[in-house]
Amino acid sequence: MADVNTIDHTKEIYELIDTALKIGLGALISGFATYFVTKLSHKHEVSKEKLNRKMQILEEVSVSMHTYFDAANSIKSQWFGFKDSNLLATDLREDLMAKYKECDDDYTKGIKECSEALCKLQLLGAEKVIKLILDYDKCIIEYRNDIAKCERVFLSSKEYDQVEKKTRPLKATCYKELRNFMDELK
Repeated sequence: MADVNTIDHTKEIYELIDTALKIGLGALISGFATYFVTKLSHKHEVSKEKLNRKMQILEEVSVSMHTYFDAANSIKSQWFGFKDSNLLATDLREDLMAKYKECDDDYTKGIKECSEALCKLQLLGAEKVIKLILDYDKCIIEYRNDIAKCERVFLSSKEYDQVEKKTRPLKATCYKELRNFMDELK
C-alpha cells in the first residue's frame, strides 16, 4: 500500500504541474497579446493625434497665406492705379498717400503672417511650398521696397504686367502644392 500512495502522490503532482503549466502559459500568452494590442493601439492613437495636429497647422498656414496674398494683391492694385504715372510715392495727394500707406502697412503685417507660416511649413517639411512663397514675395519686394523708399516711380504698364505674369501662376501653384502636401500627410 505504501507503494500505491507514492504513485498516487506522484500522479497528483504531475496533474498539478500540468494544470499550472496550462494556466500559466494561457496567462502568459494572454498577457503578451494584451501588451502588443495595447502598444499597437497606443501607436495608432499617437499617429492619429500627430496627423490631426499637422492638419491644424496647415489650416493655420492657409489662413496666414491668404492674409499675405490679400495684402500683396492690395499693394499690387495700388501699383495698378498709379501705373505709367511717373510719380514717386511722396508725389501722391494726401488722401492717396494715406491709402497707399495703409496698403503698405497691411503688406508689412502680411509679411509677418507669412513668416510665421513659413516657420510652420519648415517644421512640416513642405519645402516646395516654402520656395513658391519666397519666389512670389521676391517678385513683390523687387519693386515694393524701392517705391516705399521713394527711390523709384510707380511701375510702368510693362513692369506691372511682368509682375502679374510672374505672381499669378506662383500663387496658384503654391495653393496646389499645399493641397498636394496635405493629401500626402501620414
